[in-house]
Amino acid sequence: DGTVFEAISDVARLGYAAINARGSSVAISIDQERPRHSIVTPDLILKGSFRKTYTWPKTGSHDGIRVRYVDRDSFTVLTATYPEAALNPKEIEVRGLAGEVDDPEALSLARYYWLQEQLRNATSEWGMEWDALAFEPLSRIGVCEPFFDFPKGSQLAAIGLNNTQIDVVSGPVPSGQCFVALRSAEGGASEILKGSGNGDRTIFLIEPLPSGVEVVLPNEGVATIVAWGDTEDFLTDVIVERVTPSGGKTDLRAIPYDPSLYEGRF
Repeated sequence: DGTVFEAISDVARLGYAAINARGSSVAISIDQERPRHSIVTPDLILKGSFRKTYTWPKTGSHDGIRVRYVDRDSFTVLTATYPEAALNPKEIEVRGLAGEVDDPEALSLARYYWLQEQLRNATSEWGMEWDALAFEPLSRIGVCEPFFDFPKGSQLAAIGLNNTQIDVVSGPVPSGQCFVALRSAEGGASEILKGSGNGDRTIFLIEPLPSGVEVVLPNEGVATIVAWGDTEDFLTDVIVERVTPSGGKTDLRAIPYDPSLYEGRF
């Protein structure tokens, strides 16, 4: 028994997924390893809106996850625990599993729930303009967190020297080693590219821009966004958890993206 929404929620949880409801339509987004969908730079984040909250386990709290499910033949309750040596696991009852003894899907689910707690202990929240509505739940984006003076971003001003020179509208870019990523108006993101900055508004790439990277200049439309940092990990990859239109802006909530969550997925 239960509502249709509850039934869909059960299916979503078993598929490591989230429900994406917009208007009268409902879609299920799968939490899985995926390429970076877009990039958010500090100038796209509404001033003063960025907040990051960490959750730390309490002393003496559970040390694992135990999934409880029902055997489909005998109707007895079965369990799967991760890590196997956990002495005080938190129990989670799950409906919809195949219900086999030593069900590998149950163990995979227990591992996923446990790693969720261990690897996704931070929540990022911020506001943007309406273009953030292009982000859907469980899409992966790279965020230049607007703390201090580390990562930066700006619109592309010009491209030259056989696609190896990038000029930005506002700087400064790092002086010396520099890592760069570009985002098109539609939200598509490039891989991290290596180069060297001149300390002002120019970055020289070691290799030309890949052919698949779309570049739009300010006089051609909505200019490409350029993000940079002096280390390769200047982008914090997150998974969008919630997108909420609110009073002329869009509020976003995201949790860390970590590919190890999906290793050994059943």
